[in-house]
Amino acid sequence: MNINPPVWRADDFDSTRECLRRVQEWLTSDALRELVTREGFSLPAPDSSSFSTLLREFAGSYWDFRAGRERNQLDKSLLRDPIESEYELFSTLGMVEPSPPSPLSHDSVVILGGLLRGCFNRSRFAIDAARERALPNTIIALTSLRPLNSEEKSSTVQVGESRLQTEFDAMVEACVRALGPGVDIAPIDVAFLSDLVARETIVRSADGVSVDIIAAASPDRSRRANTRDTYDAWLRRPIGTDKPVSVLLVTTQIYVPYQNAVAIDSLGIEYGLSVRTSGVPNTYVSNDLPIPQTFSLSHFLQETRSAILALVQLEDSLKALVH
Repeated sequence: MNINPPVWRADDFDSTRECLRRVQEWLTSDALRELVTREGFSLPAPDSSSFSTLLREFAGSYWDFRAGRERNQLDKSLLRDPIESEYELFSTLGMVEPSPPSPLSHDSVVILGGLLRGCFNRSRFAIDAARERALPNTIIALTSLRPLNSEEKSSTVQVGESRLQTEFDAMVEACVRALGPGVDIAPIDVAFLSDLVARETIVRSADGVSVDIIAAASPDRSRRANTRDTYDAWLRRPIGTDKPVSVLLVTTQIYVPYQNAVAIDSLGIEYGLSVRTSGVPNTYVSNDLPIPQTFSLSHFLQETRSAILALVQLEDSLKALVH
């Protein structure tokens, strides 16, 4: 049975307990224990006081194929497809079967930026859902000014968009293509942006769907803006609509366990929003960028590692609220 990602409902204590239960269900699952055991690492019983600490130590030492690089620049040593038994374990951990959105149950939809294909696939998926009235018409897209790497630039040439230089550029182009002819593109004057926002553009279609695309500024010049930085840039802006109450995040399914945990810890606990995460199928291919994404064993293990670290952190935060 697949483990569904936890849902955070603000101002609901019973929801906090249920969220903690589902976080612990993932961390103590047989599927995760099997993957860890295959590395020769022994975990204690789930009810051991040292369980989460040892799991965090494991994740700190194993499956880091990125070493600070982007997700498409992994160590090549495990770039093979998962075998069936491995794939079943990742499926149980919620990284394979899509998590569909709940129709019209959120006042804000947020597309998470990322690599070029992710920007095109997620924006098309969310905008199509909005047009089918499965999602609200106003969408937020969160990105950074991360320069596109060489692999991404090769993809831009294939679709005739070699002028794209950053993740923000890619998201704007992806949304313009998904919205179709007659799109109004309105960059926000930098004079109205906070220190947390590097660039912002709103694109609107003739049929009423709009996307507010925000590139977060990094508070640390030694790195690009990360996911938490983009949340801060969105919610601490001096301009924009009223503060949202509930948010649906749109990412790619392989990233759902990690991104959902980070969002609950930040958007949920820190900002007081209700949070749910929806996954675009890993095999989804947008007509705007018809280049399929393939996820190797390295990708799945890397995202399992990220999810462990984020979920152990979230477990700590939830325990502090419950006890």
